[in-house]
Amino acid sequence: MKIVDFPHRLSVTCRAGNIRDLMEYEGYKFTETMLFGLSNGLSFAYLLPEETKETVDFAMISGVTHNQFEELASSLRMHYASCIPTDSALVWEHIKELLQEGKPVFLDVVLSLYLKYLDKPALPGSSETSFTASNDFVSTWDRMFSQLQTPAGTHVTMLIGIDELENQAFIVENNLSRIQTVPLDVLKYACNPPMTVTNHPQNRYGVYYLPTKFPNIKEATKNAIYANMHSFLYTSRKYNGINAIERLAEQMPNWLELMPRDQVSITMGMMFYISEKASGGGFYRRLFAGFLREAAHLLGEDSLEEISKDYYKLSNMWRELNKQLAKGADFPESILNSADLKVSINNIAAEERRIAECLLSLAETWRMGNESFISMD
Repeated sequence: MKIVDFPHRLSVTCRAGNIRDLMEYEGYKFTETMLFGLSNGLSFAYLLPEETKETVDFAMISGVTHNQFEELASSLRMHYASCIPTDSALVWEHIKELLQEGKPVFLDVVLSLYLKYLDKPALPGSSETSFTASNDFVSTWDRMFSQLQTPAGTHVTMLIGIDELENQAFIVENNLSRIQTVPLDVLKYACNPPMTVTNHPQNRYGVYYLPTKFPNIKEATKNAIYANMHSFLYTSRKYNGINAIERLAEQMPNWLELMPRDQVSITMGMMFYISEKASGGGFYRRLFAGFLREAAHLLGEDSLEEISKDYYKLSNMWRELNKQLAKGADFPESILNSADLKVSINNIAAEERRIAECLLSLAETWRMGNESFISMD
């Protein structure tokens, strides 16, 4: 069984990008940037290896939250049914039922376990954005995964069909232009491998059920911006949001005292891959800037356009820092001990706070006299 004529375009992220394809399949036109913004996705996470509950080879650093499916469902009044079953056989029986109903299924997977089965042609850029997919997606991620002793399970693919007789699974990969065909048994293995994995997928899968009518998109956009910035600035967790960025700025020059040298080197290289190869540039700040630009036109808010430009500049600041870190990954002392590094990361942290406070201040003006606006109090 396979969903025929499934629409697919290249995108930046495996979550918002695949959801964009799903929406088009269901008959709705959303951009990836708009869906990313509506999912309250922009954030930051930073944990040293010893602070995680995972087996990891590097400090865990990310520019997003990983509950975007649920957050987007809340923003657009959809239902996202997420499942973590204990019986692998029942998993795939249910997945087959969903596919027979014409429902694409989102799968948490360990990408490295089926990467070699993916197409490897040079790819054109996305028609939607200029910074989407890298032309060397497979080789790039193969190089990254080769540095890790522990596989990572943070990837999401979208399953649109299976052929049990031919042992085939048909999946949508956001960075590859064609629908991919991989061995079904390999994909099942990647969904629940019997090994230690950072963020183990545990057969997690999910499916969207769309409403008969979406809420007012303008109000949903305002609500999402307010909720996202409020959470970013006022989280009580030191590992998330602005707290994580300011903690990173404080600790980065001292990484060699906080982690073994090999973990420092891998972390420096991973920051570049995560920022530049997995997020479209600058830990998703560039993608969020695109959302704000679209929101500015939707809402008629010129000030949003200016804040969008600030996020573009911020994404470039991150990109320059990550390029320097990647270049110096084999000799971390030369980079981490430099005065330029301290200036760069502190400037980034200051700009992250300033821009988020400006955006939240604007969003708070929308609350005044608007009974439909959400309250975080």
